[in-house]
This record gives sequence, structure tokens and C-alpha cells, in this order.
Amino acid sequence: MGVFRTVYRTAFRGTVYATSFGLGFALFARPWPDSPIWAKQRDVVPPKQSLRHNEEYRFLHMKNYPTFKDNDYFIQCANDKDFTVMDVDKIVPEAHRFNQVSRGLLNLNEPIIMTNRKSGKLVMFGKADSDDIVGLDGKIHNGILLTLLDESLCFCGFDKLPNKRGVTANLKVDFAKKLQPNNAFILDAQVTEARGRKVTINGKIESLNGDPIATASCLLVEPKWFKYFSWIDLF
Repeated sequence: MGVFRTVYRTAFRGTVYATSFGLGFALFARPWPDSPIWAKQRDVVPPKQSLRHNEEYRFLHMKNYPTFKDNDYFIQCANDKDFTVMDVDKIVPEAHRFNQVSRGLLNLNEPIIMTNRKSGKLVMFGKADSDDIVGLDGKIHNGILLTLLDESLCFCGFDKLPNKRGVTANLKVDFAKKLQPNNAFILDAQVTEARGRKVTINGKIESLNGDPIATASCLLVEPKWFKYFSWIDLF
């Protein structure tokens, strides 16, 4: 009888502890303060059919729009019905935005980000005009561009993973030259291979006039245990 009671108590306590932990994790795993747990993971602005509509509804309110409105590549992407504007504020938890390169502490002046989820492509149109990202040599620190490439290539590849989330397994970046302060740039990322839990993305950064700044290759991997938390809207 004593053995049965001990086993019963152990099983009961274990069940209570596991249930409490699971419930607490499900409710509070997302960083606080943050958007509610029922917020969509990838909420993007729907595309319009023409550049006229794009200008009126998607870009006019964006700080960087005047810099790129006459750029041929920008016009091409804006007119492509398969591209949508990525609203970073809606997919990055509030507690993470401060340390995010494109929006937070190392602000790159609210870049315009467009994605083609069908083909696995991401394009960023930005301007590096923050004093916080200039190195001792008076140019944009390469560490900023490396982190920006890491973030952007991962965003580009998330959709190709089984549970739409993963971690950087390998990142290789080759710098051709440094980006000058107050210069506009274009970041281009493309998924080149997607097999199960592994996605390979290639990317590059160029100045607005086409000068190469950096090229990168990223291997994005979804850990096996991520599938057990796919029902929780974690970032």
C-alpha cells in the first residue's frame, strides 16, 4: 500500500508540474512586452496591381521612398504582383526590435523590404545614415552589414522550412568594399536550395549605383525539436 501511494504521489506531482510548465510556456514564452500570442507570424501588406497604387498606398508614407522611387530595380519589384511589402514591426516581437539592425538600435532608416514568397526572394532598399553605425574609419562598420545580411537572409529562407523558423548554421560573407555613410544600398537575397530542414540562401549588398559591397551565403537549419513547438507562435 505504501509503495502504491508513493508511486501515485510521484505520478500526480509529475503530471501537475509538467502541465504547469507547459501552460506557462505556452502563455508566456513570447517576450514581454509583446504582441498577443494569437498574432500572425508573417503578416504582410498585400500587393497592389500597379505602381500608381503602390505609390499611393504602400510607399508614400515610407521615409526612404523618395530615394528609390526612380530606381529601375525598385520600380520593377514594386510592379511585380508576386512581391509584397514586409512590415518588420508586425513580425518581429516588440522586445526584439530595439536590437534589430534594420529597425532598432542600429537603425538603417526604415528600409523598404519586399518579398516574393513564391520564388523565395527578398529585396531591401535602405539608407545607412545613422551615426551609430559608423566605424573609426568614417565608414559603415562591416559588422553591421554582416548582421544585416544574417537577418535578411534568414527572413528570406524561413518560409521554406517545415515550421517556418530556424537558426543560422553557417554564414559566409565576402566584403568587396565598405559602404559610405549616408549612402543608399540595395540588399538582394534568394533561396537557392531547400531540402527538408535545411535552406541555402545567397545574398548581396550593392550601392544604389551598382557598386558591389558584399556577397553572402547562409545555411539556415530548423532544429528537430522546433516541430514540437510549432503550435506556439514564437518568433
